[in-house]
Amino acid sequence: DGVDSCFYANDGECDEFLEDPSESPCELGTDWSDCGLQVCTTGNDVSSNDGTLRVNVIDTFFTVEACETAPAPTLNDSCETANNGICEESARNPGFSEESGDECEPGTDDSDCNNSCAEYAFSDTCDEGSYCPVGTDTFDCDNTQVSAETCTWATAMFSLTKDGKSITDLTEEQVSMLIDGRDPGAEGLKALEKDSGLIVRLLLDSSYSISEAGAADGVRDAAVSFLQSLPEESRVAVGQFASEGQVPTFICADGTEGTQSVEYSSSSASVQTVENYYRPYTSPTSKSQTSIFDAAVRWSSFRTSDSALLLPRVMVVFTDGKDTASNILTAQQARSEITANDGGLSVYAVGLGSDVDVEDLNTLSEGRSFLASDEEELKEAFEQVADELSALYRLRILVSRTSPNAEANLTINYNGSTTSRDIIMGDYGAVASTPPPGVGSCQ
Repeated sequence: DGVDSCFYANDGECDEFLEDPSESPCELGTDWSDCGLQVCTTGNDVSSNDGTLRVNVIDTFFTVEACETAPAPTLNDSCETANNGICEESARNPGFSEESGDECEPGTDDSDCNNSCAEYAFSDTCDEGSYCPVGTDTFDCDNTQVSAETCTWATAMFSLTKDGKSITDLTEEQVSMLIDGRDPGAEGLKALEKDSGLIVRLLLDSSYSISEAGAADGVRDAAVSFLQSLPEESRVAVGQFASEGQVPTFICADGTEGTQSVEYSSSSASVQTVENYYRPYTSPTSKSQTSIFDAAVRWSSFRTSDSALLLPRVMVVFTDGKDTASNILTAQQARSEITANDGGLSVYAVGLGSDVDVEDLNTLSEGRSFLASDEEELKEAFEQVADELSALYRLRILVSRTSPNAEANLTINYNGSTTSRDIIMGDYGAVASTPPPGVGSCQ
């Protein structure tokens, strides 16, 4: 990985095709001098310079919040044959066939379909997703999910890029989200906001190879530039890792190191922490190797406050090499454990030099991997991550009902370009009234 071993290397053209690796003359990481900084795009879409509109979904979830009045259900009977006593939507009436009549588009035959689950409707129990198709036991489900005191909101947090640049002028009319085949935003309240609150964990490789290559100052400068580019409201924790017994260690504001908890501070305060206290190992020891997988998994396991769970949460991992010392053996195992620890934590990976394992970083970050061949490109890679994180959107839609693990589709039409993502909505949760975490214990 990260070498010039391809037959076509050093010919002045990048022969690694990220969009279609099967057609690529060179495998990823084997045409390094020609390709330099690239963005891996397997899994979750991230920015690149190919003119494509890309959406990167950070997190999705439902929240139950206090509201003044319950939303009145809106019926859509726009189908020509609506109100004929027959549910003519095949998704809500599996027994319907076109032989019985013309099929209605999903969500256009509400009066006939909403309580058409004859055996279980009006039983005071929401049976959608179990005994009833979604949208056929609405009286029971609406009364279960929404009361006069609470409203349920579906939230999607995402960023949008085109030509490698973040989109900052997206409007509410350009965004829609279907949930279980329906468009609740067309029926009720929908709001699109710029998201300035951000929880960031910056994890820096401090193994001996950084010092050996003379790259410590370049890494420090790139990390500082990244922190300075984050939104002012961001809360940041800084850590470093090599192959210590407990990795990562968290760099506290006073330069001491903690291993049991995380200290969050402003992005400007974190700049001082990196400038003053990021110090890679200067000699090879048993502790100066690289435990990327262990560090990333342990970092994700520290509890985030309930209020922060409703904010975008990001971990940015930097390394200059392969994992050489983790107890966790594979990137896929590490990725699975990170998801189990915090399913809403988005991972970005930044790699420097020819020794990085491209596939491992791509797996760990679900495609959000930025690769640099030298210190100048490293700063550019960090800037691309910061640019994406500085233009986050929060779409909130008032919903009357949902099903467990609801299937959703987020679609964006921006200036003639369209992109969409299929997603699974997160679980219900109550909104905490406390603000995001400030400075925590770092003992």
